[in-house]
Amino acid sequence: MRKYQNIASILLRLSISFSFLVSVSDRLGWWGKNGTKGVTCGDWQHFVNYLNVIFPYLSSSIINILALFITITEMSIAVLLVFGTSTKLAALTASLATLIFALLMAITMGIKAPFNYSIFVLSTASFLLSTLDEYPCSLDALIAQSNNNFKNK
Repeated sequence: MRKYQNIASILLRLSISFSFLVSVSDRLGWWGKNGTKGVTCGDWQHFVNYLNVIFPYLSSSIINILALFITITEMSIAVLLVFGTSTKLAALTASLATLIFALLMAITMGIKAPFNYSIFVLSTASFLLSTLDEYPCSLDALIAQSNNNFKNK
């Protein structure tokens, strides 16, 4: 059974990471222009406009800073999870960020909106990942093994 948990852990880590990578690459226009089938934002300005909907009471200068902060945070989470370093912290950060985002979407756009994009599922999956004790095929595992080898010498 443990073997399957290890595989599930790897797949969970990578799928959460890729979810963040796809989201960031969408707002950078890598999936096509706004209006293209399957594209949510398509460019930076449409992403900023989307944040204006979710945060209607914030000024445009704060929204621009927030857009940059969110993008850097999402890229950081994605990179940490791809390589499996600081996995517990990255997964917990992903869980909290997506939960906040899902709740804001539900408040401003209706309860169906976060379910259309499975944001609650992503948040819960990230939380589950943060509760695991080991992360096979990761830098975290490599570091832990190295530390154990050093202690045993």
